[in-house]
Amino acid sequence: MATEYTATPTGMPGDLQHDERALERRNVIRRLDEARTAVSDKTREAARYANQHVHANPWSSVGVGFATGLLVGLAIGISLHR
Repeated sequence: MATEYTATPTGMPGDLQHDERALERRNVIRRLDEARTAVSDKTREAARYANQHVHANPWSSVGVGFATGLLVGLAIGISLHR
């Protein structure tokens, strides 16, 4: 396979290392974009599930929120009094 060189502003052929770095940079950006899309989709799905659960069981959700707030408040209160 022939290596294709591109001209640089100085008129000299671009080095192969620079081309490889550019290709790797594009690959990293593509993989990051795919990961961002996957995380976004999973987060959206989790939020949709949580919304359906809260609408189906509002009082148990209120109880869980209250208990969580109570435990966090107690933990903060205990840590401040030490």
